[in-house]
Amino acid sequence: MDSEHSERISRSIRKRCIVARRVPRYVLKDTRYLWNEELQKNAEKQHKMDLEVMRRINLRNYARELARLEEKRQVEYELECKMLAMRKAADEKMRKMKELLQQQYGVADDKKSADEAQKPVVKKHHSKADHTGAYPKHSTPVNRSDKLPKQPLTPLRNPEIYAETFAGTHSGAIGARKFFRRR
Repeated sequence: MDSEHSERISRSIRKRCIVARRVPRYVLKDTRYLWNEELQKNAEKQHKMDLEVMRRINLRNYARELARLEEKRQVEYELECKMLAMRKAADEKMRKMKELLQQQYGVADDKKSADEAQKPVVKKHHSKADHTGAYPKHSTPVNRSDKLPKQPLTPLRNPEIYAETFAGTHSGAIGARKFFRRR
């Protein structure tokens, strides 16, 4: 009777512990209650099995990750090899072209370039007589349009976006006002 009663108590407590998650399932030794030895052994065995399963899952995931990384590395390596081969081919082509040009035009080209290299570079200094303003005048206006980043099309410049934005609004004017106030 006593053993049955204690088993029932332990089972109910164990259930409660599992439900409330106050203590893990495998921590069953508690001095306050009369635990069944069999229950204790089962719980420890279960815990060991859980650990083993987790270890296997982790190992599998680790192996999968390793394989994925290895594959990625292999792809990168192949790409690098291709790029290197292309670069070598391009260098070879350029060398051949240079040789061909030298054969066609002879050594006269080289002499010209050597003469040019020997000439001293004379720097031009701005004198005050050149211009009346504080800065030297440019012969051509500086074009900075290519340096500026291209601006995306806003509804003002692109009517299609505007039409799409306010297609379903019943008060288009208010919507448009809000839309442009935000920008």
